[in-house]
Amino acid sequence: MLFFLNLVLTGLFAGFVGSIIGIGGGTLMVPILTLLLDVPIHNAIGTSIIAIMATSISAQRRYVVKRLTNIRLGLSLETFTAAGGIAGALTASYLQSSILMGVFGAFVLAVSYILYIKNKKSRPEGRKAASRSVFSSSFYDYQSRGNISYNVKNIPAGLGASFFAGIASGLLGIGGGAVKVPNLNLIMGLPIKAASATSNYMIGITAAASSIIYYAQGYINPFITSAVVLGVLGGGTLGSFFASKVRSMGIVKIMIGVFILIGINMILRAFGIDIY
Repeated sequence: MLFFLNLVLTGLFAGFVGSIIGIGGGTLMVPILTLLLDVPIHNAIGTSIIAIMATSISAQRRYVVKRLTNIRLGLSLETFTAAGGIAGALTASYLQSSILMGVFGAFVLAVSYILYIKNKKSRPEGRKAASRSVFSSSFYDYQSRGNISYNVKNIPAGLGASFFAGIASGLLGIGGGAVKVPNLNLIMGLPIKAASATSNYMIGITAAASSIIYYAQGYINPFITSAVVLGVLGGGTLGSFFASKVRSMGIVKIMIGVFILIGINMILRAFGIDIY
């Protein structure tokens, strides 16, 4: 019973934070399941992928109403991301647990460094786009109390990064949000709130493609998955209510702190060093 409760709380926490910063919660969920609850990493990844779909669904109800999600852009990028997700899932089934942990840790540390460098100088959001495209959009920002318009740029580079995000999702069970958010924000020019919401929308589709492989390999445990998903549904819904009220730079700082902590912990575990 205590194990079940811990699984629900894990999902609640991961879903809440994941829905706010647009990473789907997998970047938190996999380390918690493996480091604290001793769930084998392949099973943790399989559980995370199913829970990621629940996070996406629970959070999107509010994001779409607030017009934070760029659905047209998300669907276009997902063509490449879903293909990468299948390739990543197939690769993961052949890798040892320690290798997966090391790759996971190095990956999130690299992302945190990129985010730190790119956001070292605060840049105002909401400048009116100079030109419009089929992916251009806008939303009302409750924090700045103004309408924010933006134009999507660097589409070829964004498509390539989306394929890599899919590989990361299928390989590590993180939904690919750790790549999708920086890609949408730093490469394609979406404001961080729109990038987080659009990433959250995309991760559900990516996870659906990867989950088929993990199910076929027997890595999805119904008991563990159902408990985590129960928590994720509540956490994702709650997080979406707070997301539009959080300062953009606050979201970036949360992401950097979370990624550094997780990256260090996973690398230590890869070398057999327990931190608790």
